[in-house]
Amino acid sequence: TYWGPDGRPMSAQEFMERLFGDLEGLIIDEDTLRKEWSDPDQREHLISVLEDRGYGADKLADMRRLIDAPDSDLFDVLAYVRFSNPVKTRQERAGQVHVDELAGTDEEMCWFLISVLGAYAERGEGELSLSKLGNALTARYGTLADAKAKLGELPKIKSAFLAIQGDLYSN
Repeated sequence: TYWGPDGRPMSAQEFMERLFGDLEGLIIDEDTLRKEWSDPDQREHLISVLEDRGYGADKLADMRRLIDAPDSDLFDVLAYVRFSNPVKTRQERAGQVHVDELAGTDEEMCWFLISVLGAYAERGEGELSLSKLGNALTARYGTLADAKAKLGELPKIKSAFLAIQGDLYSN
């Protein structure tokens, strides 16, 4: 059962129609959604706005089930509802990223980015938050100092982390 903002129960179809209407006001076009979703700060802001409008984590999980996309990124769910785009799984999305191009010739950076994409494919877009970057580095390298010794300075690491997200949502 879904509940409207007025506290009355609504059907799954009414819920999706309400979401579609709300998304029309939030997301102008597909390019804007891709651009905003590729930036972790803007993505978190959009998720916060959705929560404020009554689409919390439980409702967003329900949407995934409603469209039979439990292993999909929330981006794909929103793009499906708003633009009728086909839904991809997180594994499909991660598999299309050109890690070798984004890492340049740096083999260690390539392996780190692959590990980030693996965490994303397994657990979802929350793994792409900037607040998770430090955790990913320490999980793989032990300390930030060791990570910097292997990958370079933090601005370089952050740049690569953001670049994979641009590629992840490019199509």
